[in-house]
Amino acid sequence: VKKIDIRLFYDEMDNDSEFYTTFVTSFIETFNQGRQLGILVANSLVNSFFHIREHYCVGELCVTPEGDIVACHRFSSKNDFAFNIFQYGIIDSAGVHIDLNKLDDVIRFRSKKEECNKCFAKWNCAGGCSAIKATLSQKQHKEYCNFMQNFIKKLLEYKLLNN
Repeated sequence: VKKIDIRLFYDEMDNDSEFYTTFVTSFIETFNQGRQLGILVANSLVNSFFHIREHYCVGELCVTPEGDIVACHRFSSKNDFAFNIFQYGIIDSAGVHIDLNKLDDVIRFRSKKEECNKCFAKWNCAGGCSAIKATLSQKQHKEYCNFMQNFIKKLLEYKLLNN
């Protein structure tokens, strides 16, 4: 099976900032309606808003059917594009084997980027999802960052106006 770098296709796609803007507006409306009804409408961004984070995701200890140990369940097959970024060990008949150098690489990869240090949302977003970092083009990642910032702003507005 030939691996295809899916990021090659992303730069040809439009970055739909209108979609992100509509999503944030619609989500906040639903969030507010849920609050009025005593229902917490949440997603990973809402959850990260209420916590200070060094990493968006703490990583996982996923074991694939083949015995590979990966830090993200989204990349659990050797055929997955970013499998090598997230695979850091293996379980076989001799036991559990963790490659500490690869584990360090995984930890570095899921850390905040340099540009995150200047961002007001860095403690909530914490660099965002590693799966997204692994698959989006730079252009799309910038849209994703704008989306995260706008979402955090709207949650801050909500918190300030409703506390």
